[in-house]
Amino acid sequence: MAESCQVLIVGGGILGASVAMHLAQLGVDDVVLCDLELSRGSFSSTNTNAGGVRATWWQAPNIRLSLESLEYFDRYSDEFDFRRVGYLWLYDSATQWEQARSHAPLQRKMGLDIQFLSPSEIAEGWPHLQTADLLGGTWSPEDGLISAYQVWRHYLARAREAGVRILDHHYVHAIDWKGSVGFTVRAIDFQDQPLEYNDDTFIKDVLMDHDWTRIKGRAVALHARKLVNAAGAWAPRISGLLGQERPLSARRRIITTFRSRNPPMERLQKNTESGQAYGMIVDVSGVYFHPEGPGMLAGYSAPEEPFGYHFAPADDNFFFEKIYAPLAKRFQDRADNPVQLRLETSWSGLYSYSLDISLVMGAVPGIERAFEIHSDTGKGVMHSYAAGRALATRIAKGAFDDPAHEDVFSWSRFAGPESGWLPESLHI
Repeated sequence: MAESCQVLIVGGGILGASVAMHLAQLGVDDVVLCDLELSRGSFSSTNTNAGGVRATWWQAPNIRLSLESLEYFDRYSDEFDFRRVGYLWLYDSATQWEQARSHAPLQRKMGLDIQFLSPSEIAEGWPHLQTADLLGGTWSPEDGLISAYQVWRHYLARAREAGVRILDHHYVHAIDWKGSVGFTVRAIDFQDQPLEYNDDTFIKDVLMDHDWTRIKGRAVALHARKLVNAAGAWAPRISGLLGQERPLSARRRIITTFRSRNPPMERLQKNTESGQAYGMIVDVSGVYFHPEGPGMLAGYSAPEEPFGYHFAPADDNFFFEKIYAPLAKRFQDRADNPVQLRLETSWSGLYSYSLDISLVMGAVPGIERAFEIHSDTGKGVMHSYAAGRALATRIAKGAFDDPAHEDVFSWSRFAGPESGWLPESLHI
């Protein structure tokens, strides 16, 4: 069966969903979004993230995308559970502390509220933290926490309401580029297959080995005038189907939730004297943590973690060595009782790494009518609204609203000197 559309978006994570919503809102008719599994998004980076959103970055284009997106999140703060509860970054390295200070003029020029705190000021605002080893910290009160899942569902719902066709349980296995005519995308539609096809184990196996011949379903040919690669950590596979090999890499991030006996949970979630709720805290060890429901969430990316599509969650050993041990040093109990934390749940997700750890967005070099938006390396949620709007504008009108986006985010930047890249270091 053959279907046709004006724009086909391959990948329905938060960036693809945002592009779809914005294209429809710009009046582009006949937009189709397809994905392998949209009902839960169990392996999507969108739905396995830690919930932090911030404009605290070191590169102006990244700051700009975050600022616009956070403004949109404010408009739907109740729906998105968006709370501007801030980010606190702790520093014990003189080099990193000076780096942080050196970026403050740009950040403040762009409207960010960046405060540099002494160890005593940190101890006053966050009395549950040990500060003896610290040189200081940066506090960004306008950053915060959000439900990425709710943002994602919002984009999908708005897209559907505006006329976007959403094809769930479709596996793209071939793309034929036909020049100015567009593309023929071949997929297997298995949405009407038995329930086991919706099982996470089956979905994971397909994502890992890409043996599409195991999928029993309906062969579909989608004819599209324009194509968007929004496949997240699997964007390199879609690039490969277009005949371009891209040196992009996926890497696992592990997140846990835990409860604390000492210090008491209340002291980890808010300043019990001022009543101020805590936001994201980034420790010098690389462990980051914030209140999550009645408990706490903590994540860590081990520098020795190999690149690849790995999904195993944390076991007790990982939690004890990589998360419990650093937090036991950082937390303090007023009665000097030993820190006692209990692992509750764990999951993992993927960061998609570009060469400079910044977004790839724009026209695909050398392939007429092909576009891409992916590899934002942990910034996808916090950039989602602005980046989706920017690329949709480029597709619908032939140019970005901000002409600089064409050079700053295009894959073509990697063909030039590294001085034209967009290296971003403030990752967790």
